[in-house]
Amino acid sequence: MEYFESRNLSIHTFHDSTIHRVIVSILLGPLTAIVIIGNALVILTVCSRPKLQKLNYIILTSLAVNDFLTGLISIPLEIHLRTIRSELTCTLRSAEWFFIWSYVFVFGSLTHLLLVSTDRYIAVTRPLRHEAILTPSRIAILITIAWCIPACYGIARITVNRSQTNDDFYSYCLGKRGVSNGGIASIVFDLIVPISVFVVGFILIILNIHVLLIAFRQSNRIADMTRALDAHHQNANNENNNARHVKATKIILSMVASFLVCFLPTGLFLGLATRIDDDVWYVTADDVAYSLFCVSSALNPIIYCSRDRVFRVNLIEFIHSLKIAVQNSVR
Repeated sequence: MEYFESRNLSIHTFHDSTIHRVIVSILLGPLTAIVIIGNALVILTVCSRPKLQKLNYIILTSLAVNDFLTGLISIPLEIHLRTIRSELTCTLRSAEWFFIWSYVFVFGSLTHLLLVSTDRYIAVTRPLRHEAILTPSRIAILITIAWCIPACYGIARITVNRSQTNDDFYSYCLGKRGVSNGGIASIVFDLIVPISVFVVGFILIILNIHVLLIAFRQSNRIADMTRALDAHHQNANNENNNARHVKATKIILSMVASFLVCFLPTGLFLGLATRIDDDVWYVTADDVAYSLFCVSSALNPIIYCSRDRVFRVNLIEFIHSLKIAVQNSVR
């Protein structure tokens, strides 16, 4: 209390109201459980099923780990930041440690989507050399890079924002966009996430549509050859492989599209935040935008199950075996 009064900061804002805490709890509470449980099931299913331990599923599992950590670390810290007002959560330097994880995992999702899209592009355009190009060791290196890029961003951002003075308040507590003393470097770090997401995201949309069109052309060409040669059995494997490529590309395209759609409100909020003066509208818009973004982490497991029959069957088998194991332990 004395901390805020000594700095002429009102403690009677929408941020402190019971209504706001209820809104945050309704938006983010159930979402946290869905994100954690859904992605945990993806991770455990792939790890326990030999049929799914292939390179493409390993990449998707790494993405599921990123989404799982979003629900385990990022969202709970954001809930604390958005519901508890104290010197720790309202001083910009310390508040950075609460919301920096959101930026890190956003970059993590982006780098993993770039990786899975690249895998699909090589699989469709270079089917005979796919396994030679993306060997297990190279996939391991690429996954490591996909984790290192967001980690480096987080470290760099923390380093830049340590130049802030102790009197800088976190804008969320003020109910309006704060003024940063971190200079040009701090502004660049604020803009790099939305710009990267939209630029890379739209590139991935175009890339996956291009891959999908290639797969469709290959499918039509194989169908024409089959009719001309009347050799259904000889071309059955080619048709099945191409059908898998089409389905896999549709899954990745759905994931990229859902990621962009869920991030769109956040991008718009970051662009319009300077025009919002009222604390109720600012805080509410921030809460809704962040909640919609977190939905993307919950949607990925749903996309796997609804679009990938092989994964869905293995997931059902895993849940059934888990249920039996729980029943046996209870007995």
